[in-house]
Amino acid sequence: MPARRTIHVADLGPASALLAENRPVVLKAASELPSGGGHGVWICRTSADVDAARQALAGEERVVVEEYLDIA
Repeated sequence: MPARRTIHVADLGPASALLAENRPVVLKAASELPSGGGHGVWICRTSADVDAARQALAGEERVVVEEYLDIA
């Protein structure tokens, strides 16, 4: 299981902190509904990815910040 935490979207830190050690991070809209087909899920590899996810999450209250697991 990847390490994860749920926080308020307003508390989402800067991209540099989220992409610590040059590792991707997964951001998910926190909801009681499943995220079927990846809707509401962003795999962020760059600061631009984080910025795009942050903009898309603007209408959400909470976000799941999850460790990216590189599984083949």
